[in-house]
Amino acid sequence: MEEPTSPVVKSLADVEFVFFDLDDCLYQNDYRTERILTEQIGNVMKSRLNMEKHLAKALYLEHGTTIRGLLNTKKVKPGKELMDIVQEFHDVDLSDVKPAKGLRDMIQKVKKRRFIFTASIREHAEKCLERLGIADLFENIIDAHACKYYSKHSDQAFRTAMNIAGVKHAHQC
Repeated sequence: MEEPTSPVVKSLADVEFVFFDLDDCLYQNDYRTERILTEQIGNVMKSRLNMEKHLAKALYLEHGTTIRGLLNTKKVKPGKELMDIVQEFHDVDLSDVKPAKGLRDMIQKVKKRRFIFTASIREHAEKCLERLGIADLFENIIDAHACKYYSKHSDQAFRTAMNIAGVKHAHQC
C-alpha cells in the first residue's frame, strides 16, 4: 500500500473511493454539536477520571484526540472502562443535526464507493446519519475505534481507513 501522505490524483477517473467526514461537514449547525461534545467530554473527564475539564483540549492538542491522549498518558486502559467512557463522551443531544436541502441528492451523484470517516464512534455516526436520512448511502463507517483513536488527520488513521475500505493505492481515494 502506498503512503497516504501525498496521493497524486491524475484524474477523477482514478478515484474509486470517497471518504466523507461527518460532523460539521455533512451537516452544519454552527458547530453546536462540536461544542456539546466538547462540554460532555470535559464533564465526563471531571466526573469519571477526576481530571480538570480544560485538560481535554490539552490532550487533544498534544495527542491528536482526547481519547488517544488519555491512553498515552495511562489515564485509562483499553477495555471496558475505555469503551464506557467513549460511549459517555458521545451521549449527547443531536436534535440540531438536520439535513440540508439537496444533501441526499448530492451524495447520490457521487458514483464511487462511499464511506464515512469520522473521529467519532460508530454509534454517534449512525445516529447522525439516521437523522440526516442518508445512512443507506454509505458502505461502511470508519470510526475512531477502528483507527485506535488516532486522529483521522494522521497517516496511521488514513492507512487504516484505506485498509478497511480495500483501497490499494492512495490515489484511488
